Amino acid sequence: DAIVLKTGKWRWDGKGESFPTENVVVTNCVLSSSSSAFTIGTESYEDFRHVVFSDSVVRNSNRAFGINIQDGATVEDVLVANVTVELSRRHWNWWGDAELLHFVLKKRTPESRLGRVRDVVVKDVIAHVQGTSHIRGQAERPLENVTLSGIQIFVHPEATPDKRPSHGLVVEGVDRLRVRDLDLRWAEGPGEPKWRSALVVRDSADVELTGFAGSAAPGTGLPAVVMEDVDGALVRGCRARGGPFLRLEGRSREIRVLGNDFTATDTPFGLADEGLRSELALEGNRVRR
Repeated sequence: DAIVLKTGKWRWDGKGESFPTENVVVTNCVLSSSSSAFTIGTESYEDFRHVVFSDSVVRNSNRAFGINIQDGATVEDVLVANVTVELSRRHWNWWGDAELLHFVLKKRTPESRLGRVRDVVVKDVIAHVQGTSHIRGQAERPLENVTLSGIQIFVHPEATPDKRPSHGLVVEGVDRLRVRDLDLRWAEGPGEPKWRSALVVRDSADVELTGFAGSAAPGTGLPAVVMEDVDGALVRGCRARGGPFLRLEGRSREIRVLGNDFTATDTPFGLADEGLRSELALEGNRVRR
């Protein structure tokens, strides 16, 4: 990693004291890394608070931003803003898949404490990527209050033989997710065989998708956005770029779709089960005539 924040033990045998990492500002940097440009974790025995990474350039790296908490720490009040990113896949043994984001909460061992990640904002980012971004909490401890705003993602094919990317962004296990003004574009011409949807949200609650513009990968016929087991969502002011737009799956409920522009698609909505129709509220959407 180029810059990494940790709260490890002073002794390598895992014993000894550990202290919080707080009040950190990283700004005006040009970074390159065979793994992550900027990461919090994995050593995370004590908390991380009030961290800003801003006004920087990430080039020729294998991942842009990571939060990887495995030892019970709380991560809160983190801001990533005003960054341009250009990524390319490295050899398989390096951390990363040329993805913009990798936020994960888990236990290092069965005996480890389960930490917490909350109040994280990523905004005003232009990113050229090759891999799938992941934001992943746990069923017993979702990530809380995550905002992605003003992000442009351009997905390019890989040069490596082990093809890894699928969706543009996958979010699992987040309580209060805000995705605002996300614009995701796939490269023109031959893509990757596993490319799928632009955005997949699973096992999350209180979701807002506002101002999104995008589609699934060209030629797939898949929906741009998939919501599976989502408890409460507002989809507003979004614009389809062709192909199906939104598909509901699992036990999704209370999904409101308001004031979107679906004139570029013949299939604004898809349902995995007809019983989901009663959970879908539509108002003020423009559709193709």
